[in-house]
Amino acid sequence: MNKYLVLVSLFAFISCRPTETVNSTPASKKLTYFNDGYKTSLRQEDWFDSSNKLIKQISFGNRKNDTLSIVTYYYSGELLIESRRSNESGLLLETTLFNYKLGKLNDEVLLKNKDTITHKYYTYFDTGELRRTTTVYHTEKNNPVTTVTYFDKFGNIEKTY
Repeated sequence: MNKYLVLVSLFAFISCRPTETVNSTPASKKLTYFNDGYKTSLRQEDWFDSSNKLIKQISFGNRKNDTLSIVTYYYSGELLIESRRSNESGLLLETTLFNYKLGKLNDEVLLKNKDTITHKYYTYFDTGELRRTTTVYHTEKNNPVTTVTYFDKFGNIEKTY
């Protein structure tokens, strides 16, 4: 019962969030190519809007016209609030939601087929640098796996549990 209550409240939260529309015509594009010595192939195409925010990322495979995934990014002001990964036919594969507190990333939720896959929490030093990340993997419903990573003041990993 609690799982369904959390799911309903999460989807209600998602539907109430303001998102900016993504223009299909980007202000600029960046193309990444791969050269294996025999041929050069396009691997990734990044689309940026007029304020230089990433709005779409298209990943390609080895064959011609082989699109592996398309990631579309949504912003609220300057903050990234959602990313949606889909396949070439437009089928939604996964969604990542980003939540902020006082302008700092507070947590990140990865959803796939209406199931929460991971939930990542962030804590910071008083100076604003990242102090700890806690990732909960919801692969086992009764006993989710949790990893905790501590960072020093310079951003280096100190410990991982």
